[in-house]
Amino acid sequence: MRPVARDMNNFWTPQYIFEYGQVIAGADFQLDVAADQENTKCEHFYTKEDNALFNKWQEYNWCNPPYSNIEMFVDKAIFEAQDGNMTVMLLPVRTSNKYWEKILKNSQVWFIGGRIKFEGHNITKGGCSAESSAYCVFYHDTIDRVWPDVNWIHKKEIKKYIEELK
Repeated sequence: MRPVARDMNNFWTPQYIFEYGQVIAGADFQLDVAADQENTKCEHFYTKEDNALFNKWQEYNWCNPPYSNIEMFVDKAIFEAQDGNMTVMLLPVRTSNKYWEKILKNSQVWFIGGRIKFEGHNITKGGCSAESSAYCVFYHDTIDRVWPDVNWIHKKEIKKYIEELK
């Protein structure tokens, strides 16, 4: 039996991670900017074919971008923030990548303790990410800041908080 090829651009966000992103945003997300019919977290979404990078985003946006194209989504989130829109992105913590300088200068960052177990049809046994993740919140007040706004929360705390809301 041959192993199933994993699509590194199509890991699905766990519901509790998405819901806590809304808590951080202080609003319900109107648009999932990097989704498809199977994995969207919002009623309205852009697919790969729609190409969110060339379309207008909503006032409150969720983005778990394809990990092969993170920097372009970061640039778009910064652009949308300058236009008054908020985007919460779920990103791998790869601080050695140059785009993290943009993230720290233009967003509020919430590092997530523990590795997230992603969902989806291409997840192999275990399913945890190979690296840590972070919420990166882009909005008009975070653009071009001198000092980064960095926070930390463990995924167990996120899960507990969401469960208590229900």
